[in-house]
Amino acid sequence: MYAGNNEVVGPHGPGAVFQSWSPSLWMIRTGSCLGATRVGQLLGDIAARVGQGGKEPPQWRAMAAMFMDNPVAADDPRLARTYANLRENLTDICRVGRNAGAAVVLATVAVNLEDFPPVISRHRADLSPEDLGRWESLAKEGSALESAGRGREAIEKFLAAERIDDRYAELPYRLGRCLAAAGDRAAAADRFARSRDLDQLRFRADPHINAAIREAAAGAGEGVYLADAAVALAACGIPDKDLFYEHVHLTFEGNYQLARSVLGPACRALREHLGAPGEGAIPSNTQCAKRLALTPWDEVNMGERVAAETANPPFTNQLDHTVREAARWERLRSLRQAATTPEALRSAWKTYEAALARSKDDWFLIDHFANLAMRCGRPGEAARHWAVLVEKFPQAMTLKLSLGTALLQAGKTDEAVGQFEQARRIKPNSSEVLCGLGTAMTAMGKPKEALAYLEESLRLNPGSSDAHNNLAVLLSREGKTREAIEHYEEALRINPEYADAHLNLGALLQQAGQLPEAIGHYEQAVRLKPDYAQNNPAFASALASARETAAAMERYQKILL
Repeated sequence: MYAGNNEVVGPHGPGAVFQSWSPSLWMIRTGSCLGATRVGQLLGDIAARVGQGGKEPPQWRAMAAMFMDNPVAADDPRLARTYANLRENLTDICRVGRNAGAAVVLATVAVNLEDFPPVISRHRADLSPEDLGRWESLAKEGSALESAGRGREAIEKFLAAERIDDRYAELPYRLGRCLAAAGDRAAAADRFARSRDLDQLRFRADPHINAAIREAAAGAGEGVYLADAAVALAACGIPDKDLFYEHVHLTFEGNYQLARSVLGPACRALREHLGAPGEGAIPSNTQCAKRLALTPWDEVNMGERVAAETANPPFTNQLDHTVREAARWERLRSLRQAATTPEALRSAWKTYEAALARSKDDWFLIDHFANLAMRCGRPGEAARHWAVLVEKFPQAMTLKLSLGTALLQAGKTDEAVGQFEQARRIKPNSSEVLCGLGTAMTAMGKPKEALAYLEESLRLNPGSSDAHNNLAVLLSREGKTREAIEHYEEALRINPEYADAHLNLGALLQQAGQLPEAIGHYEQAVRLKPDYAQNNPAFASALASARETAAAMERYQKILL
């Protein structure tokens, strides 16, 4: 027991990819679930079906509303009872496990300190207006000095502000940054930790939580083992972006270090309770990556999924959010460019084939291989893999949605609709499922039904860039250009990195004679997905029409190569 690719829909309907550019319109897959399906998503589908009697639980409120509206101060008296409840629950878990003859491994929780600013900062309740004014003046001066690279002077200003009010979580974070830049890593770690503890959006495990885990392990007696992951990851330095994507989700390196911290206690438990041999040689992170079929393509997928979350509230409330997100996306663009070359995709394909040859029933590998097949423009292969998983996990809505999308892209529209309908029976009010059905109805030439599904999808989730894009495709086909442009623009407002929406909007603007704007969106699409450059004669045509002859010739040459 351990506690702790897309479819072109043109005049001929769904068919071969990159077909009929006059101009053709791209429909994205039907939802964010079509990235790498995670264990939690799959198990969540099954658990929700069982726990809700098949009914769709109400759509959860946006994170901003859930968390930003409920700040919890570090001295909130309710926290003491929360920590006590945690200790009691862990004690019960240990007792149940031991009584069942199982060994129990408890693990502390490591969190990002250096590269995750606090989300909610609040001043001392008794701070006078005069003191608040002095604090704000000092903090402003310190921030200006820090921006100018005068970190040591900034530290003095921040320390002076701290003497007035030491409860504002952003202040120790700024201090920590300046101390780290000055080379005082130990003092910086202390400040980052204090910022975490003062953050009134309590996303991250604080010392009291980890203390409760350690106490439960120590007091449980034989058969309970502690994996102190918080200490193990801190030994790598101040926990930062090398170990975490955001506040708590681990990068591959972070997961590797976590696994090392759990390995010892787990092997000890197996040895003492089952007589298993001791741990052997620990594989390197490179060896683990190979066995797990981790490819650059997977790293891009994981990074993009996280970036799609951190672009939204409550993360938008963090210090320097815009600057940090721009840097995050720039890193992802570089990774994506390297990971999506034909050579890199072929290498990834071979890596997955080798991994599945060793573990042919590993559903996680099968799911990831299916996603790779979609990216490689092989939806039939993807559908074959997802069909295996749908049979294995018949109540997993996300898998039916993925299979339906692959079938739609493979031109098997009726079969796709069947999968979407099955997914809908599991989650009747799923915005993603309704978006999938709307996409299929558009492909089948049923605009009235498509409109109803897509509008309902947006009613349930107005922030769905996929639904906005796919509704725009439908509206464009119906000759409603202005409305289509509005929905494409909204999709790009929600997700500026949405290559398909850039491509679609470029095609529509080109059709409307707005060549400079169309070229701008084509350029964005090619930047985000370089393979579009080899398969988009409309881009070259727009350049030629704009009398950019040299650039047009370059594009035509890329298509012919």
